Amino acid sequence: MNTVVGTKQVKKALKEGTVKEVFIAENTDIGLKNKLVALCEKYEVKISYMDTKKELGENFGIGINAAIAAILI
Repeated sequence: MNTVVGTKQVKKALKEGTVKEVFIAENTDIGLKNKLVALCEKYEVKISYMDTKKELGENFGIGINAAIAAILI
């Protein structure tokens, strides 16, 4: 399964049309979260949520916290 992690990489993948599903951490700064949700809605990509940035980072196999990640097509 191909994935990308981090705001910059997810935004790039969304613009390229290669994202199947986006995961956003619930404890992400509200301003950033709103921007990310709006971007996902613009590109009509499914959004799922995880409780924390730590949980999201662990689930995507990185050793640091992450606000957003995506599964690619």
